Amino acid sequence: DDRIVLSIEDEERNERGYQRHLVIRGRASIEPGPNPDLMDRLATKYTGLRRHPLALRDSPTSVVVRVEIDRLSGVGPWIEDAVSPDLRATASVS
Repeated sequence: DDRIVLSIEDEERNERGYQRHLVIRGRASIEPGPNPDLMDRLATKYTGLRRHPLALRDSPTSVVVRVEIDRLSGVGPWIEDAVSPDLRATASVS
């Protein structure tokens, strides 16, 4: 069964006092890893570093999990963005 649910909580609360969170429902595929190029691209995007700083990038037990998103829900600015028609095209890109 390839169905997956990811729940991510933020420490911040919105203007009504609700804790911000994101729930992603979809289908996952697992690719054998490691994938150092992917990890380095993500490190550049999210940390500004050219190379992922952890030894996990070369770990023989690493895997890559890709999620095809079926539904987003939760509380936060990302939910307003979910109505964008471009979401499905960009959400599954690694």
